[in-house]
Amino acid sequence: SGYYADFDSLAALGKVYESGFFHTATRSSFRGRTHGHPIDTWRTPTWRLVVCSDNHDQIGNRATGERLSSKITPAQQAIAAMLTLLSPFTPMIFMGEEWGAETPWRFFTSHPEPELAEMVRAGRLEEFSQMEWVTSDVPDPQDPRSFEVSRLDWSELEKPSHAELLDFTRRLITIRRSYPDFTDPRFEEGRALSNDEAGWLLLERGDMVMVVNFADHPTEVNVGRTVDPVIIIGQVEVAGDVVKLGPHSATAADATQYRVFAPPRRPAAAEPRART
Repeated sequence: SGYYADFDSLAALGKVYESGFFHTATRSSFRGRTHGHPIDTWRTPTWRLVVCSDNHDQIGNRATGERLSSKITPAQQAIAAMLTLLSPFTPMIFMGEEWGAETPWRFFTSHPEPELAEMVRAGRLEEFSQMEWVTSDVPDPQDPRSFEVSRLDWSELEKPSHAELLDFTRRLITIRRSYPDFTDPRFEEGRALSNDEAGWLLLERGDMVMVVNFADHPTEVNVGRTVDPVIIIGQVEVAGDVVKLGPHSATAADATQYRVFAPPRRPAAAEPRART
């Protein structure tokens, strides 16, 4: 609902991977008009774009300040981390996201002016009603409790599930540093394919690929070449050119023998003309 609706298809994620922006003078259902502008992907390096799977705005602007970790499973959190940290963009990790923090991040204020505080309360409730969210349990941003509960609980790191996700995040960072194709700044090195019905997304960057199953059922993806997984989430089996994925599973893999897509050719430079 709301502004999330524009990004419902897996093709949206693929487009961002290839082009940087999703809205490129395209229709926005939330805004009721066209929005955005394409960037020059031939001249813009990928690292100029900062990406994240969750941030203070997305979390704080939800009705109760719940993190993505409160809505998805540990395997899905790992998938989100992989897509973010192994993207060619500059990744941003919001505090505690690296271990799947469970504490909320509520919108909190300390306005001394009662009129301003009430305007903020009313404005948030109006926005949430447009998102079709329940507004009866929206915390008061002026309540000191809204700030207190937003502090990280560092003892969560003692729990196995959080420690495992932190270790997985560190492994992803190591992989990002070890395989330069993931961070190649040229947009033309990235290609994406997806299938909403089957629930899979295939991303290629140079000789590295990521294959993800977002669905709650198994699926298979023909990647067109032999791949050697460098990291696995869930149930993954490689059989020749086919990657078999269990529910909410994924892999990042090295594929040096063949390419899924032919690399694009840059436009030919114009011939210099002699001045007369």
